[in-house]
Amino acid sequence: METVEWSKELVVRTGAAIRRERSRLGITAQVLADACTERGVKMDRAAISKIETGRRSTLELAEVLVLARSLGVAPVDLVFPLDGGDSACIGSSEQLPMWDAVQWFGAEEQEHAQPPADDSLRALHEEFRRHRTAVFTAARSQSESAQRRRQAAEALDPDQRERMAEAATHMERLAHLDYVHLREIRGRLRAAGVTPPSLPPALVFIDSSAPQD
Repeated sequence: METVEWSKELVVRTGAAIRRERSRLGITAQVLADACTERGVKMDRAAISKIETGRRSTLELAEVLVLARSLGVAPVDLVFPLDGGDSACIGSSEQLPMWDAVQWFGAEEQEHAQPPADDSLRALHEEFRRHRTAVFTAARSQSESAQRRRQAAEALDPDQRERMAEAATHMERLAHLDYVHLREIRGRLRAAGVTPPSLPPALVFIDSSAPQD
């Protein structure tokens, strides 16, 4: 397929996805255009109409970003919509099943993919993904350990209180390991020259000199 052909196909598919999302939201082309303009890319109703009907030959990256943001979707939802066909071209001579294209575009794990080099952008993306999981795990451990400690303190029976206190201590130790793991990931991100994502208020102590017990 010639470059112009597959590029046009990409624009047509993206425009159709924009039209579907706009219709789903029940907003007019003018409202969408105004939202894009407010986000820094000047558009009018006619521009939205041309994009949605495939009368534009190209789409700028900035346009795709503000359109996706204004519609409340991810850019991949517009570029490679899962209801936009069984496959998609990602080059003049390369075609992927639509779901594989979505995974590739979103830097998701792909079956049989080669492990990324340690200094690659993909490796950094995976470190961010591990960070997200680690934050969730640490927050859950923190909540569960606090809950068990409260239950132990409220128990009236001495034997039950002792057993619950032991369970709370065990959970706190597990939580401590989760804190250390999260801190290590944040350290690796900083070593790579990247500012780690903000932590939830209850976990800001992770960035202190010593993990909370």
